[in-house]
Amino acid sequence: MSEYTVIAAFNTPLRRFAAGQTITADDLDGLLTVEDHIRLGHIAAPPPAKTGKVKDTTPAPATDQTDTPAG
Repeated sequence: MSEYTVIAAFNTPLRRFAAGQTITADDLDGLLTVEDHIRLGHIAAPPPAKTGKVKDTTPAPATDQTDTPAG
C-alpha cells in the first residue's frame, strides 16, 4: 500500500493529521479521496514508480555514404 506524506495539516471527521506525518489511504475517512487531498495540497503526491532500466533513445550514428568512394 502506498504511503503519503502530509504537507499541510488537515482534519477529517474523525482524525487530525500533522504536517510531516506519513499516512496511507486507509487512514483517511470522510468523503474526500487521496487524490482529492493531493489536489487540495494536504498530502504530497507519491513519486513516480520506477520502471526499471531506462532505454537509451539517442540515435545511432549514420552509416551512409561517408565510407564509400564517390562514384
